[in-house]
Amino acid sequence: MWYIKERLIVAYILLIIASIILSAVILSRRGLLKIKIRPIPALNAIDEAVGRATEMGKPVLYLTGLYDMNAIPTIAAINILAFVAQKTAQYETQLLVPCCRSLVMNSAREVVKQTYIKAGKAELYSPENIKYLTDNQWGFVSGANGIMLREKPGACFYLGQFVSEALIYSEVGHSIGAIQIAGTNEFTQIPFFIVGCDYCLIGEELYAASAYFSKNADDLGTLYGQDLCKLIIIITIVSGAICESILNFWPELSFNFLRLKEIFITQ
Repeated sequence: MWYIKERLIVAYILLIIASIILSAVILSRRGLLKIKIRPIPALNAIDEAVGRATEMGKPVLYLTGLYDMNAIPTIAAINILAFVAQKTAQYETQLLVPCCRSLVMNSAREVVKQTYIKAGKAELYSPENIKYLTDNQWGFVSGANGIMLREKPGACFYLGQFVSEALIYSEVGHSIGAIQIAGTNEFTQIPFFIVGCDYCLIGEELYAASAYFSKNADDLGTLYGQDLCKLIIIITIVSGAICESILNFWPELSFNFLRLKEIFITQ
């Protein structure tokens, strides 16, 4: 047999999840499903942060974390970068994007360039402001902090996958008086961002940002389908726990249930 029979249930679950998400996307495309995303304060504050940096005559700093473009948080960070770049182009504010990976640098340059062209401010785009520093974790942290201390940006964005360097960024940003917006999928680092930054995206809010800004039917449908799947999984787990608890408290009920199951199978 070319597949493991005991794992067939996993295939069924994947098919159900895929069907729910695909159905939500199709309904969203046809306008049959009206999806509204709740307000996310950290994303609403992006305009305020860039505006404040502009008023102070200071640049905006954007960090995408330590991971490469094969990491989902980095992809989400690049998506949000497009919206931040749109604001910096609109306000004619300098945007600084130090990168830890060369591929991330190339992706960030392309996204910012296209955003500036679309905004009609192509002459303001400067590829030198989006540069590669080093792959080394603490070498990159030192380089990024050096840029923060020299340039003293009015707004700092830390969006992506961060680990033990999260608190260092937020402390340096606080020391220069920058408004700070952070977001990561690393739950161990979220408390540090909450304490040190003005706004923080918690967990999957980082992934919802793309749909939040674009209002694209495919993005909204995918987000809705994923949330619906999570709700179904939660209900299934809770229901299973309740049923198991009832059967443990009343053994005779468990015996009768098994007896009924045997009768049903034999018939």
